[in-house]
Amino acid sequence: MLLADRRGSAPRGRRGASLGGSRRPEPLTWIVLVAGLLAAGLGFVGFSDASGGSTLDNAYRSLQLFAINSGDLGARTTPWTLNVARFLAPAVSIAFLIDLVQSVLRGARRRRRRGHVIVCGLGRTGRAVIAGLNQDEVLGISTDPTLVDPATRDLTRFPTLLGDATLQETLEEAGVAGCRAIVAVTGDDATNAEIAGVVLELPYDVRVLVGIRDRLLARELSGLESDLNRKIEILDLPTILARAAIAEADFRAERPGAVLILGFGTLGQAIAAELSDNQAVIPRIVAVDRAASEKTQALTVKADHLKNRISSHALEFVSREFESLEFLPRDCHTVAVFICIKDESLAIRIALQLQNEPKLHNAKIVVRVNVPGRGLALLGHQKGMKLFGPEKAAGEIVRRLQNGVAQ
Repeated sequence: MLLADRRGSAPRGRRGASLGGSRRPEPLTWIVLVAGLLAAGLGFVGFSDASGGSTLDNAYRSLQLFAINSGDLGARTTPWTLNVARFLAPAVSIAFLIDLVQSVLRGARRRRRRGHVIVCGLGRTGRAVIAGLNQDEVLGISTDPTLVDPATRDLTRFPTLLGDATLQETLEEAGVAGCRAIVAVTGDDATNAEIAGVVLELPYDVRVLVGIRDRLLARELSGLESDLNRKIEILDLPTILARAAIAEADFRAERPGAVLILGFGTLGQAIAAELSDNQAVIPRIVAVDRAASEKTQALTVKADHLKNRISSHALEFVSREFESLEFLPRDCHTVAVFICIKDESLAIRIALQLQNEPKLHNAKIVVRVNVPGRGLALLGHQKGMKLFGPEKAAGEIVRRLQNGVAQ
């Protein structure tokens, strides 16, 4: 794979353990299977009791019941077990045929679809992308059965397919021949890149948006876009989220000051990199993290222009340790605090604490949350506090899909 090989992703042999695009058995399928086994068992017992024939003969005659064979014993009395099997087996056969026909028709409809978007990966970002699109024009693919089962996923209804999107047959079943775009946003960068590589091998002119969470990998892969005639678009997800977070902070050039970034992982570093590109607005960046020193050093090696603009403070994120706030700059005011801690409850607790800090009276507090539900949305109405999460990245993806051009 052109894209996957640059990452050193899993080889093709990994696909052997995939689901191969197969559909998860639905409840009706399980009922038919159990009823079929029951009918075969009752038929075998009934023929054994009535005729006393050999095991193979009785087994064969039991299977014949599914072909609507009457199982007539002539003048002999028919055991109740055989009577039940004689009615149950044909019913199982009919139900099986109905299920088979429905399955074939579903597959045919998927293959004939035109103008839809295939979303590979139904995690938070994938579901947010689908929520932003017309759900009649989207199909989701996931290897997680709980995400494609209407009984277990959220109340939003949209067509889904259980399968491995790195397999050509799965994409074919999803209707890749007629789709207008594929969005690869699984939780693994290598898988997303491999999906793009598979699409390149198909004889279709399909646009592919590839979500990458490793910023350096995203930058490297972005250099390949021109070689691929813009068929592949690389989405630097941390940078997209960073820009959304900065937009939530609503910086103004006439109010220069310091910015705190609590949690200096991939997202925190992306925010620092984006802020450093605006010399007039942000003169100082303070990174607060358990391993802040090591992370800032690693970042400045890759981005030399950050050396004089970023400082670090080592801190374990426990709420009581924020009492002194010793990491706040003393020679300039703080205009914004970005909280990028993975522990959502801790992030909210810290945000509420900092909101009551006099030194941060005019600072915007921007908090990353994974699922901004109704309860958290109330926090978003707190003065000076903003929430952001995967839906921001999804919003950018939807915008690109609607515009129909790379940005």
